[in-house]
Amino acid sequence: MTDGTNGTFKPKNLVPLGITLLGLFLSIVVILTWLTLKDAEQKIRTEIGASLQTLLYTTQESMRIWVEDRKEAILPVFQSVTLRALTECLLTVPRDPSTLRESYDLSAIRFHLTREMERLNKFSQLGFFIISPDRISIATAPLHSPSSIIKERTNHSSYTRTPSCMTCS
Repeated sequence: MTDGTNGTFKPKNLVPLGITLLGLFLSIVVILTWLTLKDAEQKIRTEIGASLQTLLYTTQESMRIWVEDRKEAILPVFQSVTLRALTECLLTVPRDPSTLRESYDLSAIRFHLTREMERLNKFSQLGFFIISPDRISIATAPLHSPSSIIKERTNHSSYTRTPSCMTCS
């Protein structure tokens, strides 16, 4: 920038140009930094999402394998001819608590299932319910806890009320 007469530079003319160039440079740096951070954030979100998907899939697969293992081990117990025969006999017992409590069939079912669960070893805390066709619980175990079906039934009004469910002890 010359003044046109003697060819010398005048610094006061460079100040506005310098400020403009510096502002432009800073604006470009800020915009590029912002774009880089947005890109990095998106990549991190994508990687975290993929990691969570993998974790979810692995957890679901582990649960599926665990459930299948449990089902394969326990299904023969609950499909046994002995249990089926005892249950059919228990269904013929009158539905009052004292009769059910004293029923040979109920004690035989409990003995049979306890023995089978101990044999399997990993199901020692497993309980069971036998629900009659008229929706009454005629056999329940474990004996030390109240029936979760009774608790569940009182929480849902969609169930029709039946005579009080009996937990035999």
